Amino acid sequence: MKRTYLAVWAIASATACGKDAAKAEPAPAVAPPVAAPVAPAPVAPLPVAASPAAALPAAATASQAVELTATGEHYAVKWQFAPPKVGELFAVDLTLTDLAGKPLASPTLKIDATMPAHGHGMMTDPELKQTGPTRWHAEGLKLHMHGAWQFEARVESAGVKERLTAAYEQAPAATDGL
Repeated sequence: MKRTYLAVWAIASATACGKDAAKAEPAPAVAPPVAAPVAPAPVAPLPVAASPAAALPAAATASQAVELTATGEHYAVKWQFAPPKVGELFAVDLTLTDLAGKPLASPTLKIDATMPAHGHGMMTDPELKQTGPTRWHAEGLKLHMHGAWQFEARVESAGVKERLTAAYEQAPAATDGL
C-alpha cells in the first residue's frame, strides 16, 4: 500500500513539474524517520492570578451577567444576559417600565442588536415573549462578530412610541487570531 501511494505521488509530482508522467519512475518506498519518545516535562500549576479567566475583563467571564440599561423620555428598559460567545445563540431577559418603574398599559416591544459602524444587525430574528407585567424573555440572539454592538428596544404603549438603545462591546473569542 505504501509503495502504491508513493508511486502515485511521484507520478503526480513529475506531472506537476512538467515531466512526462509515463516516464516518471516510482519513488522507492522509504519509511519516515521515527523519533525516539520524549518524556513530557513536569508542569507546575499556574498561580491563581495567572489563570486564563483572571486575565479576562470582568464583563467577559461567564459567571458574571451583563446588564445594560436605557432610559428615554417615556420608558426605561434593562437587558440582562450571560456574556455571549461570538457566533453562538443566546437569550436575554428584559425589564420594561415607565420612568416611575411601573408596568406599561398593553405594551408592544421589539428588540434588535446592530453594529452601527458596520451598517448591519444580527442575522437572526429573536423570539420575544412577555413573562410578567414588566418582564420579557428573548431567545435566538446572535452577535456574529466581535466589536461595538448597540442593543435596541422599540416600545409602544398607549400610542406613544420610543426607541431605546444601549451600547455593548462584544469581546473577541479566545481563539480569534490564532
